[in-house]
Amino acid sequence: MSDRSALLAAICAHPGDDTPRLVFADWLDENEPDAKRSTAEPSAWAALIRTECELARLRDDDSAAAKVFDYCERMDRLAIDWVRWPRALPAVARRAELYRAAERLRPLSAKARTKGLPKSGAAGIVWDEDTDRGFPARVTVRNWKKFGAALPALAAACPRVRVDFDFDLVPTGHEAIKGLAAWCRDLSVHVSKPEHADMLVALSASPQAAGVRKLFVSSRDEHGTRALAAIADSPHWSGVNELSIHSAVELPADLRDRLFRAPHLRGLRAACFNGRGTAPTIEALCPLPRLRVLAFFDGALGDGEAVELANAPGLAALRELHIGDTGIADRGIGALLASLALCGLTVLHIESKAIEYQSLAHSMARGLRIAAFPKCRLNAASPLELECFRDHRSGVNEPRPADIVYFDAGTNLAQEDFGALLKWFGDRAPACFVLRESELGAEGARALATWPAAAHIDVLDFWGVEINATGAQALASSPYLAQLQYFRASPVDGTAHAILEAGFRNCFHIGGSRFRL
Repeated sequence: MSDRSALLAAICAHPGDDTPRLVFADWLDENEPDAKRSTAEPSAWAALIRTECELARLRDDDSAAAKVFDYCERMDRLAIDWVRWPRALPAVARRAELYRAAERLRPLSAKARTKGLPKSGAAGIVWDEDTDRGFPARVTVRNWKKFGAALPALAAACPRVRVDFDFDLVPTGHEAIKGLAAWCRDLSVHVSKPEHADMLVALSASPQAAGVRKLFVSSRDEHGTRALAAIADSPHWSGVNELSIHSAVELPADLRDRLFRAPHLRGLRAACFNGRGTAPTIEALCPLPRLRVLAFFDGALGDGEAVELANAPGLAALRELHIGDTGIADRGIGALLASLALCGLTVLHIESKAIEYQSLAHSMARGLRIAAFPKCRLNAASPLELECFRDHRSGVNEPRPADIVYFDAGTNLAQEDFGALLKWFGDRAPACFVLRESELGAEGARALATWPAAAHIDVLDFWGVEINATGAQALASSPYLAQLQYFRASPVDGTAHAILEAGFRNCFHIGGSRFRL
């Protein structure tokens, strides 16, 4: 066996350990010089391995900075690229730097990285362009027969990856399924056929399933129920730290609770539920000591469950809460925002057309860094009282918006409420300020232009917020907005567009405008 083959074998044998990868990076620098570089320069592949290993370590440190970075990576790339993180939140700066470096290094290293990998067509897969610590991160299986035959070669050439399956794929064969368990780091399966459930049942019987870290299961019938029952009852899924369930049908209540009370799933760090009747009781979630992220979508959380969640002391370690299109009303939203039990949240993301500023009143301040209310209608009473960030733990009855680096004010915000919102933020604005399809008007534009705290804003994303010539002139002449790195808005006509283009030369972009150049 050559040195290269031995090093790759060590990486594949220990996929969770960075050391073999870093040793391989050193070997690449010394033994595989690129034709376009001198031997004294590092190879692009070696640089990618080192970059992504460092980024992976930072992702796992459970800090507020890690949560902020992960949210921006998933939800708003503009923030990663344009926020001046050394000023806004220094601990995110290194993560953003590494992320951009990895993007630059992937195409430069593609030829070296893909050398020796089985070809997509022959292996029945499609390689994703993304990478994980220097190696392929994800594949989609298109042909099960070819995939099964190629699995030994795939496992020898590449460490564990995320495996997705085409909906129409019919997996068969015990040996191929056993091989899948040994090569799969993350698994995403849409259970649309009995064979999909059979595969998950077979995987549940394999000790190799302990190497799976993330499990995504979606279903539309009873086959999904059978698959989830196998996962609940098998101790081999003990390595899973993220579980996502999407179902078009309501799952049996006892199965949901059994799944999250299973001893082998006590290491869960993230749980996502999509669909009515997919989430367990809140009581079943509380004993999970490492749970940091909870997400509920498409009816997975009702008003009563939201109140239970808000009063669950066992979830004090939670760092992220995502609620999307669940239909919960003011009672549930208000309970969550006022919760003392959820005082550790770093990220709060709510998508619900029912929420209004009245729901935010009389709620507490937590150490939130991300406060996002996309799709929400935030209408304020007068005067506006945003008390949702008061620190009840220390007895300080003052808002703490200075902690927030990313704020999404939702949609349909009236211009009189916009001024009140700026007043609430006081002398510190978020580095990224998002507002959509709202009425800014000349009054709102003047309020923003004369707000000294606006000097803290790097990204002003006013997609669909119409700005007329008067408002554009106020914004363009503001000394506090001169430092903007990215500004997107909707000029109503050519005059407003010309003013914004001239005032914000290299950073202005049109977004959601009915006006066309």
